[in-house]
Amino acid sequence: MKFQVKLFPLKTEKLSVILNSADADELGLLPGDRVKVSLGRDTFVAEVEVATEMVNPGEVGVCTTTANLYKIAEPCSIELTPVPKPKSVEYIRKKLDGLKYSKNEIKDVISDISKNILNDIEIAAFVLASDIIGLDLDEIQWMTEAMVECGDKITFERGTIVDTHSIGGVPGNRASLIIVPTVAAAGLLIPKTASRAITSASGTADTMEVLANVNLSIDEIREITERVGGVI
Repeated sequence: MKFQVKLFPLKTEKLSVILNSADADELGLLPGDRVKVSLGRDTFVAEVEVATEMVNPGEVGVCTTTANLYKIAEPCSIELTPVPKPKSVEYIRKKLDGLKYSKNEIKDVISDISKNILNDIEIAAFVLASDIIGLDLDEIQWMTEAMVECGDKITFERGTIVDTHSIGGVPGNRASLIIVPTVAAAGLLIPKTASRAITSASGTADTMEVLANVNLSIDEIREITERVGGVI
């Protein structure tokens, strides 16, 4: 079913579209359901929000985050197709029942998280299951491998690549701001990732952002690291 795009200047943490309640009823969709969005050759899965106003029948609201990521601009039309819940939701429920993930199951969970297919509640259930039920050594290894496989990778043409880790978000822990320039000055490459605040008022990324931009693309991380030796 095709809809005319109506852009909303709203930033969200997830891919979402907004449908008029009449159109949602016609498609059998409820808030939180998923649809496949087709725009030319590009397709992605988005979560449905339902509105009684702001969006007219035949229109689909698209927020800034989604529009910027997929270069959606007015005027244009997109096609929406309802899709079922991903299999990874069943795997998370299985873990909550006290059972063990298989290698392919945990890979599917991590892949769907990285593609923004799982919603906040489903991701929270995954974290909860991992904490309460726990992961054995096999599951931890499989999850780590899946994170590497599903994530973006950077390859450097020269130098020795090193990293530093902490538990993250601890009040007063700013070791990375000292370690990274020290290691880079020694001639090693240290493309350090850092977290936002978790348990404190300011994480390493928040502190570094006072001095420089920390929202970098893969290409920017590579270029800065190769030029000056390190990045936070």
